[in-house]
Amino acid sequence: MKRYLWIFSISALLFSRTISHATNPTEWTTYYENDEITISFTYLNCEYLEQFDNEYLILRIQNNSNKDITIDWQEQLWYDNKCMNCELESPEFRKEITVKADATISGDCTTYNNLRIFSKFTEKLEDMPGVDKINTLTKFELKNLNVK
Repeated sequence: MKRYLWIFSISALLFSRTISHATNPTEWTTYYENDEITISFTYLNCEYLEQFDNEYLILRIQNNSNKDITIDWQEQLWYDNKCMNCELESPEFRKEITVKADATISGDCTTYNNLRIFSKFTEKLEDMPGVDKINTLTKFELKNLNVK
């Protein structure tokens, strides 16, 4: 019985460690704003149990209208000041998301969606076998932003 209690306690502790780092950021920077939407971003450190810890750029989209809207854009990403996808027309970097009327949505550590962009690994390089260099997101653009 003590063994099960010990396993449950360790599992609860590890689960709470992951969840505690998935809280909403408090400092947001406005990226784009018009009468219908406001797009903001911040950076969020995410710690995981079964993968390398990392940092994401998190997007928050606020629908300022009283109707559902769909937003799409093309991501352009610079890592270490070099654009990695500026010459690509890949659907991988075309993003779309729907936001309900008068609602706000944002990315987080656990949901893989169009509201987070990988920024960098936050583990020490020596703790990441097979990784020679940690590249860092230095710039991003949401090109051809359309609101429908």
